[in-house]
Amino acid sequence: MTKKEEIAAWKFKLGSNLGWAVKGMLAIYKNQTLKEKSQQATLESNGLGFTSYDSVTLTQIAERYIKTGGLYLGDRKVLLYRMPKYASQLHKQYGEKK
Repeated sequence: MTKKEEIAAWKFKLGSNLGWAVKGMLAIYKNQTLKEKSQQATLESNGLGFTSYDSVTLTQIAERYIKTGGLYLGDRKVLLYRMPKYASQLHKQYGEKK
């Protein structure tokens, strides 16, 4: 499987499998700086973390999930809709063979 095909498969999984979407969200949240987490914003252009459009929403969902261990129905829909765009970032960090 080529890298492009792998990323396409990851996009599909992130958009259709809630477990993948949650794990991906938490992995990206982990890459946010402390300042970005506290301000729920994208402050650094380092190629890691949420986009500025997603930062507030996905940071809130991540923090709520970490605190409660659960997701609202609306959170689930948001994750399955927004997480596929992070497939390349996640693949680069976790999927590429070193």
